[in-house]
Amino acid sequence: MNEKVKNKIENVYEVFANYRRPERIEGCPCCLTDSESKTLHEKKLRELTAEDLKEYTASVFLTVGGLADFKYYLPRILELSLEEELIYPYLGVVFERLKQADWQQWPEEERKVVEALAWEFFAGLIDVPAPKGGDIDEWVRAIGWAVADVNPLLDELLKPGREKALAEFVEWNIEVYTAKKPGQGSQLVDWLFQPEVSKIVKDKYGMVF
Repeated sequence: MNEKVKNKIENVYEVFANYRRPERIEGCPCCLTDSESKTLHEKKLRELTAEDLKEYTASVFLTVGGLADFKYYLPRILELSLEEELIYPYLGVVFERLKQADWQQWPEEERKVVEALAWEFFAGLIDVPAPKGGDIDEWVRAIGWAVADVNPLLDELLKPGREKALAEFVEWNIEVYTAKKPGQGSQLVDWLFQPEVSKIVKDKYGMVF
């Protein structure tokens, strides 16, 4: 994780610092045991591990917890997810929890600081000497769980200097060009078929759509 992303995470901690550690997390004892709940109550936020938070993250808004406790734990959940320590539940589930929390209706400061972190992490995936199509794809699809429109994120790949990242992302999704058609309700598919993007596939493989 680069320093810019670390700084954005610190910003998330600062903005959400007003939320206090919950005295109790209501919910199904099968999904979050008394022992797991006790750990969440007793440990300091930054000391919580992926093991401590995995069951809560997997179940919050479904069978345990609510908005106030979610906002308290969110900075640590995001930090551990981006550090690839919290691998269960996977990244898409973490962002789905944001959607379930109706995060785009949160106070502007909270919403903006989460957005800034997401965009900075994405920049860190694409502004590197050897971008990986699979990593870019995973992030785009994860964000897709939390936002109604992923096009602004995808359009970051069209900016000058990001041609290699764009090519790697298109290559990763090469099967889309043989299995899908635009106009079927998928933002990703429609974006991949736009002329500026599909030209990469046409030029490299001679494919005709």
